[in-house]
Amino acid sequence: MKVINYEMPVRIENHYLGFLFFSKMYEELKCCKNNHIIFDFTRTTWFEANFVAVWASIVELLKYNNCKVSVKNVGKKIKEIFLKNGFYEKYKIGSTVDTYNSTIPFRIFNTNDEEGFTEYLNEEVLPKINLPLNSKQKKLFKKCLQEVFENTRIHASSEYVFACGQYFHKKRKVAFTLVDLGKTIGENVRSKLGDKIIDEKAINWSTEFGNTTKPGKDGGIGLYFLKEQLNNNGVLSIVSGNGYWEQNMNSIDLKQMKYKFGGTIVNIVSDWSKEVKSEVSEIWF
Repeated sequence: MKVINYEMPVRIENHYLGFLFFSKMYEELKCCKNNHIIFDFTRTTWFEANFVAVWASIVELLKYNNCKVSVKNVGKKIKEIFLKNGFYEKYKIGSTVDTYNSTIPFRIFNTNDEEGFTEYLNEEVLPKINLPLNSKQKKLFKKCLQEVFENTRIHASSEYVFACGQYFHKKRKVAFTLVDLGKTIGENVRSKLGDKIIDEKAINWSTEFGNTTKPGKDGGIGLYFLKEQLNNNGVLSIVSGNGYWEQNMNSIDLKQMKYKFGGTIVNIVSDWSKEVKSEVSEIWF
């Protein structure tokens, strides 16, 4: 069995370079079969806990390809994150109680388990994503996350969804990530529109109100509402294929990534360190 030592970077954070790193990891390891992959944390001093969802999707792909996966030289603080959020528990390495209530636990959902995902939203996610929503908007926010989840089954034809998050007490921010390894947004949009739209523009198209690739169904509200609600209260990042799309407050940034991620990452960072605003016009069904 060939041994591959995969070196992790110094810092893994919620910005473009973090997504680029995991896209690179996916592209470099996706074809590995019957190998032993060792993730080496010797240099790593910071790991944003929500990115466990992205990393785990690649770990599961490696395991599916009959690879042995292990980690080494994980620092004390990062190890504590993996113990608290359920990542180590999933892989039978150990666990510990999150006494600071700072984690949104790591979970892997079958895409047919809508009930389990809704329970997870109600109990673990929504109470910590503290956005200024009225009762109808709270229901809609949950509906939008449910639609993102549903899209992985309808559009991406993916079997699993990976989820994880983190509440940063001092910074008063919450990060939450959903990942699948199915068909990319670009693939679906190109099939729908019949043109050669590039991945980052396809993501942008998918965030516009009413745009959907569902055949003969209503939709297109999920990413749009997330975009609108986070417009003044945080950051929404989407990675799919070679496309990178990010809305940071009022600014939207599109990039073509050097490496292709074989699925979709939806990353939410809600920021309530200052006065929060809610300027979303009411949308209901």
